[in-house]
Amino acid sequence: MHARATDNGCLPGRCTALLARWLAALSRSFRPDVPSAVEGAANPMSKTTTTPAAESIAVDDLAAQLDLLRWVEDQLDGLKKFRADVQRAVKLRLGDTEVGTVNGVPVVSYRKSLRITLSPRLVREADPELARRCEEISEIRTFLLLDAA
Repeated sequence: MHARATDNGCLPGRCTALLARWLAALSRSFRPDVPSAVEGAANPMSKTTTTPAAESIAVDDLAAQLDLLRWVEDQLDGLKKFRADVQRAVKLRLGDTEVGTVNGVPVVSYRKSLRITLSPRLVREADPELARRCEEISEIRTFLLLDAA
């Protein structure tokens, strides 16, 4: 099996120079007397854009951490795709068999199970009053990395 390069050209486990650069930028950001190396950097790979809330706070001193977080998110996306490709290959090899072995030792299982779900749409259609009585509304906060300016 050959390792696959991620979008930025890194092979999994071989991005130490890039990581070292980001970690150096991160460590500088904890020292207010040293300007951040990535301050104002744009990220064309960011997936989410939204309108900022009316209330905001300057996080200029966290620019390096935010850039590092963007890099980590990009790496995770690539690793998730890589994992899916590897799992697909193993599942294909297993076929209908539930357990795979290496040298006679079980190392992977792919078992069937049943899942019961409740469709909110069908409940609302069947009994709107029951659906309203069963609603639970709670406030959540969603963390989004926005496109860098």
